[in-house]
Amino acid sequence: MLKGTVTTIGREITAGCAFVPLAQARPLRDINEHSGSYKASDWIYFLLSIGEVVLADRLPEEYFKRFMHLCQAGRLLLWPSGLTEMELTTVERHVKNFCAAFYKYVYAGRPERVELCRLPVVSLLDIVKNVRTVGPA
Repeated sequence: MLKGTVTTIGREITAGCAFVPLAQARPLRDINEHSGSYKASDWIYFLLSIGEVVLADRLPEEYFKRFMHLCQAGRLLLWPSGLTEMELTTVERHVKNFCAAFYKYVYAGRPERVELCRLPVVSLLDIVKNVRTVGPA
């Protein structure tokens, strides 16, 4: 994304902090200034609650659709009542679509982007197998 877009998203996140109930979650800090120090809980909140809103019409459609696969998989995986086999299959499909698109569009087979092929992206493919083996988180 362009630097100006990230700056705008950061301002929107900061402006929205006043509307996040403290009982629900601590408000996110400006992603433009603090993304390097976001914790896992910050990123999951971004993924499940605000990412879809602040990224809509700001990412190319192909990237946004793939981001939505990650959001939908996360929402199902964190469903409090557990998952059916059909829901796990749906999660698996979303994760595979996200990973395939990540390597196709982000890494794109370019050696200078190999550092983008981080373990967390690859480990997403193990989530469904792990849930089937040991149960939901």
